[in-house]
Amino acid sequence: MSTTMTNQKVRGRATKKARAAPRVRKEEVPPSEEESVSLVSSASLSMPVDPSQIRHLISERPELLEPELCVFVDVESQHRGVGFETEVGEIDLLARSSSGDLVVVMVADVDSADESIAGMLQRVGWVRKHLCSPEQRARGILLVDRIDEASRYTAAALSDSVSFLTWRLSLQFESLLG
Repeated sequence: MSTTMTNQKVRGRATKKARAAPRVRKEEVPPSEEESVSLVSSASLSMPVDPSQIRHLISERPELLEPELCVFVDVESQHRGVGFETEVGEIDLLARSSSGDLVVVMVADVDSADESIAGMLQRVGWVRKHLCSPEQRARGILLVDRIDEASRYTAAALSDSVSFLTWRLSLQFESLLG
């Protein structure tokens, strides 16, 4: 019982002291330009982007990956290169470069870089065998959110036929009033 009384008294004193302390109101100052930039940078870096959103973006704007890259269209069968079906799996985007190369573009799902690399190689091989003319080249672009150290070695070994890219998105605000 005495313990309870002591604790109540101590708590009571602490509460009174906390109440008695003068409240200092900090004057609100807008952030400096440098602070604003860092806030914007922090926000854009922390926004997760779903791989399906990247797939949609590159199918609509393949030239974002490299200049003059365009969606492949097979003249005979009218197959369009978005979600292109093959015997070894779907290609997110089959494109044609300005030099006439066929480009297999795949977006890796989060934390599946090794599986995506194997799938990329299968699809590039399929495109070489079934779609390329003898003078035509097939290569790949694998888009990954991040890659571990071991997969970096695999990427280095494949750099002649597969490019490894990541994405960074930015957000910009504009006045609607002019």
